[in-house]
Amino acid sequence: MKYCPFLKLKKNELLALKELEPGINSNIVPFFDLPFNQNKSADSVLHTINTGIGHLDRHWKKDKQFYIDTYDIPDKIRIKNKHVYLVLLNKLKEYEYIPVIGINRIQEHNDAILTVDASKKISKIAIRLTPDDFDDFDLIKLELSELKKQFSVKKFDLIFDCRVIINSKRANELVDRIRDFLSDSKNSGQYERTLVTGSSIFANFSEIIKPGEYVKITQHERNIFNSLIGANSNLIYSDYCIISPEYSDANISSKIIQKVSTPKLLYTENDSIHIFRGKSLTLDERGRKQYFDLAKKIAKSNYFRGKDYGVGDRFIFERSLELINPSDQGTWYRKLINCHITYIYKTH
Repeated sequence: MKYCPFLKLKKNELLALKELEPGINSNIVPFFDLPFNQNKSADSVLHTINTGIGHLDRHWKKDKQFYIDTYDIPDKIRIKNKHVYLVLLNKLKEYEYIPVIGINRIQEHNDAILTVDASKKISKIAIRLTPDDFDDFDLIKLELSELKKQFSVKKFDLIFDCRVIINSKRANELVDRIRDFLSDSKNSGQYERTLVTGSSIFANFSEIIKPGEYVKITQHERNIFNSLIGANSNLIYSDYCIISPEYSDANISSKIIQKVSTPKLLYTENDSIHIFRGKSLTLDERGRKQYFDLAKKIAKSNYFRGKDYGVGDRFIFERSLELINPSDQGTWYRKLINCHITYIYKTH
């Protein structure tokens, strides 16, 4: 595995993967988080599970590996008195998934894996650590050991999930934490894969850019990885592509969404992301044609990679010509995720 994109279990994310070049698709293993709707009801979570698996059935091969987690789903939610992770894993029995555990997860989460393992025979489990977890290895050494002992599997992957990285100072702090953790844990059991992931994109887009503006931000997650790889050559690069890990589906009416929605285009270059934002889709006279305007800015830039670089870049180029439908934000995210994954894979 060369790269692990962290995505939500949603249609556009799966289509972005499906449309990758075959050589790229065969050398990445995605990580899917079950998306969280602010509705917070058991019915909405069950609907999300069924919808996500429906998309998997249509767009994913059952023998192709992926990680799956319910990190964003509150543990208090139960579906017919069952933990959400158990419901999800039971519906994924035909797939080659890697379940995920972590420090401070409730026991029912781990029990879900033990229950399905009795019939499916899981071959590997991933341990997902967030910044509070990897602050000091000695503080969680015993807990981590006891956690692994619950399972009969012999293979574990380790994931350092940096979540949202707010600035360079925070990035440097995380580099030190991960470096120290890896050094202190050398003799505490080997991991088949060690991943480092994170994002520089906030859930609230307005904290990054105002309507009608352009901004270039640093991709701190890539700098973190590059700072670590010298002494840890077996690390695998991961990121949240162009979506914040703290993003959740809004529970507001489509009419309100349309009024406040603005076109957003994100384009990765080296350790930066170029972000273009339009104005209101309903109030601005250009409406959805603003996607044409923003696509032109990328296509005419000196960092545009050209229409033949991949599916995403071709999509940007074609919209810049204004000859076809400008499309919508969902489709744009799908193509831009594809664009990002293609670029990271080819340049990493």
